[in-house]
Amino acid sequence: MGWRSIAGTGGFPGLAQPGDWTGPAMAIRIALRVSLSGPGCMPPAASKDRLPISVVVPTLNVMPMLPEHVAGMRDWLDLVEEVVVVDSESTDGTREYLEQHIDQGQLRFFSRPRGLYQAWNYGIDQVRAPYTYISTVGDTISREGLQHLHAVAAGLDAGVVISPPRFIDEAGRPIATPVWPIHRLLRLFSADQPRLLERWAAFGLGLTTMPQAILGSSASNLYRSDCLKRSHFPLEFGMAGDTAWGVANALRVPVAMTGRVISDFRFHEKSYNVAPFPIDDMQERLESLAGDALDEALAGDARLRSAPETGLLQAMLEQRRAARLHRIELSAIRRKAPPWYLRSAAWRALAQRNRARREYRRYALQLLARSCGRTRAWSALRNMKR
Repeated sequence: MGWRSIAGTGGFPGLAQPGDWTGPAMAIRIALRVSLSGPGCMPPAASKDRLPISVVVPTLNVMPMLPEHVAGMRDWLDLVEEVVVVDSESTDGTREYLEQHIDQGQLRFFSRPRGLYQAWNYGIDQVRAPYTYISTVGDTISREGLQHLHAVAAGLDAGVVISPPRFIDEAGRPIATPVWPIHRLLRLFSADQPRLLERWAAFGLGLTTMPQAILGSSASNLYRSDCLKRSHFPLEFGMAGDTAWGVANALRVPVAMTGRVISDFRFHEKSYNVAPFPIDDMQERLESLAGDALDEALAGDARLRSAPETGLLQAMLEQRRAARLHRIELSAIRRKAPPWYLRSAAWRALAQRNRARREYRRYALQLLARSCGRTRAWSALRNMKR
């Protein structure tokens, strides 16, 4: 029930309805779709020798990690159509190294002012292939990984395919695996095969994991280029542009997920100053973005307006906002004298906050239970962000 098609209901053009997608027939079905579907029914197929993928590599003084990263890229460079490097004023030889070690026939190099998602978005605007992979330096993917992501994206007509990475430290050593939203999703739905999330499920799950990104690491994902070109990574959310993109697009871009671990995510010291990125009102901004995204989707889709899940999404947003406002009210009272616990207003704000949280979780439980059953939904919600 939670894996029905979301394409053709307000999404991007060219994302055809795939139907249910389970079991070992995946490879056969992908082959059939590639051979039988006509123009406009699915994304363009890969050529015999290459996949229709452009690789965007944003760089800023990354020489300490660049040789290892380029060595990893050589495993799959012959598979992709082009490598689009967007360099942000590097002064450590980054450009020279890339020009020396990547085939000039594939490499396109652009210099831009500094800016994290600004560089990503500029590179996205330059890509020529139907799919885009963002190769952030330090984070690697295998040859089989790219092939798998493309097979899933093409077979499910997905706008984005997300996957869980391995986690390594700066020296490349494995570290304990943090629990990201993608891990909760895989447990929630027991996804032993690639799956396509229904759009209301993707949006609702995005709400429950904010400010963490349902996308996880973009270096573990593959995107439809037209989806990224139509909707850039937002710039007003600090380093949470991935989170914001997922919230803004979950109702219009088909989201598929695979449980196969095909990439590495490296924890390392940033080569840029992160001081400008923290956002004090991040929760408020994300909630506002989610509300706008839901309103926009409802305005253009009568089917979504009549869906029972819509009321649950609206109620979740309302209670999430209420909980945040009562939390702010309580924090303000606690900063005043006399001690907050002697003030009736504090206890009232505390009770209202807790009530809103309970209602939010109740609506979220009802929503997720429609896809995976009440028991699994409750287990997942116990540790998710409120």
